[in-house]
Amino acid sequence: MANNSNDVLSSTIPILYGDHSFRERILERTQGERDPIALVLSGGSARAFAHIGVLKYLEEEGIVPDLIISNSMGSMVGILYA
Repeated sequence: MANNSNDVLSSTIPILYGDHSFRERILERTQGERDPIALVLSGGSARAFAHIGVLKYLEEEGIVPDLIISNSMGSMVGILYA
């Protein structure tokens, strides 16, 4: 289990986006002012409806995730949200 955001962003798999690694891109977004926020969406059609409520609440609170991790139906919700 990850102890902090650096553990979450550390990976032995090189994930590249353009000339930057994934970790560098996410850390640039936060500009060192806060830890990155990840939104994790699981699969299942019933859960997809719950995801919509969670996303609405996050928007109302002004919380914007820096990255979205998802699978199955959660991926569909994540794509629409992104």
